[in-house]
Amino acid sequence: LATTTDEGGRKCWQNFKDDFDNLAARFRAQNVLWGSIIGLTSRGLKTLEEADEAEEFFADPAHPAGAGQRRLEQGLEGVRTNAARLARDRDAVSAFLETA
Repeated sequence: LATTTDEGGRKCWQNFKDDFDNLAARFRAQNVLWGSIIGLTSRGLKTLEEADEAEEFFADPAHPAGAGQRRLEQGLEGVRTNAARLARDRDAVSAFLETA
């Protein structure tokens, strides 16, 4: 769901933030699973602003990524790369689609 639609990604991220304490208590000790949860949740974000928000969220000592830090970094790198590509190519793709 996190990567299926833009709205799905945002809802997963919001749910993760809202339920962080419960999720962390249940899954943080399971390093592989915790990393997967963080990676999939962060990968569902779409904008640079959302990536910055996630980075700030995990920078807070109350929300440590722990074993999920690397997956978080990978997810946010993908979000930033895709957002930059979209910003760079938006006009060219629109023009192509209008002439096709």
